[in-house]
Amino acid sequence: MFRSVSGGLVVSVALVLVAAACAGGERPDLTDEEIEAPSTTPSTDLDPEPEPVAAPFTGVFAVDDTTYQLEFTCYRVGDDGVLAVGKGGAADGTELTAIVQRFPSDDYIALVFGDPEVGTAWEPAVDGVIEVGFADDVLAATDVDLFDRSGAADTASVGTASVEVRCLAYDEGTVPEPLGG
Repeated sequence: MFRSVSGGLVVSVALVLVAAACAGGERPDLTDEEIEAPSTTPSTDLDPEPEPVAAPFTGVFAVDDTTYQLEFTCYRVGDDGVLAVGKGGAADGTELTAIVQRFPSDDYIALVFGDPEVGTAWEPAVDGVIEVGFADDVLAATDVDLFDRSGAADTASVGTASVEVRCLAYDEGTVPEPLGG
């Protein structure tokens, strides 16, 4: 691509340029007043840092040996509540919705396959008590027994779940009703 130029040629070109610069012409006299000193004040021409906005963050919802990575949006609910709603897809292309909530007296997780209003819902037992932890903007639950509660009177166990969602920002909008209210 590039070839190095011999040292003699470079020296010759440099001498020609120096000679041309020194030959003839006058140098203007510049006073100290005409020379601007560089500014030590930071420029304000740059755009300010953008405000953090609520954006989806990756969370993990695992049931036994199957792990789903979803994009979660987090919401503050009241003084002590946090809700995270995740969206993504299963390996077969089925739409997934995950719900993780930490409320003072009503922790909850669910994984819904298909339309959130009519799809297959995997949820804890109706009389089950689960604990969703919340510390350092991370929602987490482990060892939650999930059941297929898709409208059938009898529920079938689908496995044991764990979930972890990091909330780096919170959406200030209306809290969604992910399971149809």
